[in-house]
Amino acid sequence: GETHWQQPVVRLFGREIPSPRLAAWYGDDGADYAYSGVVYSPLNWTPLLTGLKSRVEDYCSARFNSVLLNLYRDENDSMGWHADDESELGPTPLIASLSLGASRRFRMQCKKHKYQRLELMLDCGSLLLMRHPCQRDWRHSLPKQSPKSGPCAGRINLTFRQVHAPARESA
Repeated sequence: GETHWQQPVVRLFGREIPSPRLAAWYGDDGADYAYSGVVYSPLNWTPLLTGLKSRVEDYCSARFNSVLLNLYRDENDSMGWHADDESELGPTPLIASLSLGASRRFRMQCKKHKYQRLELMLDCGSLLLMRHPCQRDWRHSLPKQSPKSGPCAGRINLTFRQVHAPARESA
């Protein structure tokens, strides 16, 4: 109830369309993040997010100054192929991805050899660490759930990140 969800607008092939999921950006002051032509300024950490961040940091032996929350409301919400390789994440980003709620398929594809693919089932409570060179060499997606699988309950994914430099909107 305390998360301030938004439906970002993304630029795709020169058109602006609503994102196929809801999102919220939290973090330290100045941890701005640019994605798809929009700069997001973080909301202040909540006690719950601060506690989750501390546990993830202890597990990863890393520090994070921001988290992107994505809410996949049902089987129709998704995220297309992409890499979290924005310049403000630095040259060797670590993304710690915590899944809560319904299990969903997570796909990875090698950028250089597109036939090299990996599929994981991310269950509730799973923590996926994507260390360098993952974002440089691979893309990932969370596809829509197949109608054959039936309805899918909601899922929240938290991706903890370290933003290194002020975000600037790119042309």
